[in-house]
Amino acid sequence: TRRFFTRFALLASVLLLAGCATSHSDLVAKDGPLVNESTGLVIASFGSDSSVQGVPAMDFEALPINGGTRQQRRFTTLAHMQDFGAWQVEKAVRSSETGQRVLVGYALKPGTYEVSQIGVLFRGKFGIYHGGVRLPFVYRFDVVAGEVLYLGTFEASVTTRPNAASALGIAALSDSVPVAARVRILNEIEQDRKILVRLRPELASTTVNAASPLR
Repeated sequence: TRRFFTRFALLASVLLLAGCATSHSDLVAKDGPLVNESTGLVIASFGSDSSVQGVPAMDFEALPINGGTRQQRRFTTLAHMQDFGAWQVEKAVRSSETGQRVLVGYALKPGTYEVSQIGVLFRGKFGIYHGGVRLPFVYRFDVVAGEVLYLGTFEASVTTRPNAASALGIAALSDSVPVAARVRILNEIEQDRKILVRLRPELASTTVNAASPLR
């Protein structure tokens, strides 16, 4: 298993992940076939370790290389104006040794795509903290029509410190404030495949291929 991580400084306490009108992932939002002669299905799971209180909102943009007919696609936990919308689909959520996971998936046109940054959002006691984790490499993957591709589990962790109110002994306003975070990309393909089949039983006999950075 290959694991990658990087750290970042939290940018602001009031920023939300963009795109409030986003629907749920295609795994639960579409009734028709997700894998056919013109599209491939790309899946990934988002989650966190024990350093995160609750669950994080996470997203990234899959950008097509060389344009053409391929479309930019956002992988996200945000759905229907709720930062943590994907986590409300119980069938898409699973537990792991380090924390909770939620599976998302989208139908993409064939081609090569890349991801370079992961957006992470944490809820604090008095606000929301949002930042971007830039990967130390460009995550590049190929989508093939009629196939299912697995990008991995994107696991967030966070480093916190007491806020100013804590230092002053003001208990009512005390909180732990995120100051840095990291994202690991893990290969949990067997566990996530079970969730995929639970969400879309028609894909039970379909092979799920791991993206090349996971191999």
